[in-house]
Amino acid sequence: MKIVYISNSVIPSQTANSIQVMRMCEAFACIGHDVILIARKLQIARKLQAKLNIEDICKYYGVKTNFNLLFLPWYFPKLGGIIYLWCSFRVLPKLNPDLVYARSIYGALSAIFRGFPCIYEAHAPPHNKIHYYLQNILFRSKVFKHLVVISKALKQEYQRLYPWIDQNKIRVAHDAANPIGEQERSALSFKRWPGRPGTLQVGYVGQLYPGKGVELIIEIAKRLPEVDFHVVGGCEIDVNRWKTHVDLPNLFFHGFVPPGQTPQYLLMCDVLLLPAQYKVSTTSTGKGNISRWMSPLKLFEYMAAKRAIVASDLPVLREVLQNERNALLVRPNDITEWVQALLKLMHNQKLRQYLAENAYLDLIEKYTWYQRAKDVL
Repeated sequence: MKIVYISNSVIPSQTANSIQVMRMCEAFACIGHDVILIARKLQIARKLQAKLNIEDICKYYGVKTNFNLLFLPWYFPKLGGIIYLWCSFRVLPKLNPDLVYARSIYGALSAIFRGFPCIYEAHAPPHNKIHYYLQNILFRSKVFKHLVVISKALKQEYQRLYPWIDQNKIRVAHDAANPIGEQERSALSFKRWPGRPGTLQVGYVGQLYPGKGVELIIEIAKRLPEVDFHVVGGCEIDVNRWKTHVDLPNLFFHGFVPPGQTPQYLLMCDVLLLPAQYKVSTTSTGKGNISRWMSPLKLFEYMAAKRAIVASDLPVLREVLQNERNALLVRPNDITEWVQALLKLMHNQKLRQYLAENAYLDLIEKYTWYQRAKDVL
């Protein structure tokens, strides 16, 4: 098929949603489809976008150059979506897709208004009455195929909000990752790793927003001076703020690294942390809460790295993780439990290997991008 993927993502950027979109387009193309990705073009990103061609962008994300990329403008915070809808509406007939796959409600609406079959992917329920109404229009369209959600919990929320939708039209597809092969593992190296040789290396990859768990990692690092902790990711302002207020010899803030280089950091760690709290914000201002239905990209990247995982014991994470089989699950805000879990892993290499192997096998069987791309279609 010829698939046009319409997203809200700014590409290139530091957001997890842009990584997910790029990986899905790569996977659709690997299956054999002809793929065109439509992404947002912002005023502030134009200079960067103008300097990069598709090869540069794909290298940044660590994906193959097997699909095309088209930028559409997004002007003004309040009117951006409407303008994006209009631009998508105008360009779709020229592209003439067999299917529109949308992670943008405005892109999805442009597809059904033009009469193109559409699949819509949601990572959270509608956050206001306008979006609720727009999705209601989409779901009632004759050319709407189905809704893809990232967790069972999110499916249940959509069933509550739109009880008239056919249950078969809501498909659950957790996020994913590509396995890191042995050749890739042997090829990766890190010349300036700040951790102490012979010391347990514990890592976290992701944003530093409220609820992501950075505060917890700092407290754990204080209690475990014999362990090295590495925080990878975050925008420059957040990283500098934490560096200014925290001075621990066993805690290292690496800052943002391009998505294509993330495996290099994961493989340098023995244990990886997913300390999501009961409220997980989507911005540095503390707005939003995705803790009930999230499917963290980092979780599957951890599984792909074949490293032991310690994660928060949240219902949505238990859709993927099982305590003492593919991870250790602890109460999100109980520092003592986190410390005890790390001490347990520090003194039990066989347990670390057992958890890591099971998580990796789960990824291979259920959570690769290739498998996800097939499932959502």
